[in-house]
Amino acid sequence: MAQTKNESVARKLFEGGGAVEQFDMAVREKMAGGMDRQAATRCVVLNNPSLHKAFLAESNARTGRHAAARAIIDDAECAGL
Repeated sequence: MAQTKNESVARKLFEGGGAVEQFDMAVREKMAGGMDRQAATRCVVLNNPSLHKAFLAESNARTGRHAAARAIIDDAECAGL
């Protein structure tokens, strides 16, 4: 069966574990306790700010968003904006 784009992105995010995997596991644990995904995510973010920060840094680096954003900022700085 062919992978969807979302499944492919998810697989790349979870390769190697780290903060992304820990964050997802924490959210899943809250959901197993009866919370919906939105409430569980909010709870994990509020109760584990350092994990959330690490999750964002790791997931952005893995998907290339950080590099793309940095390139835009660098271009703007070079242009004197």
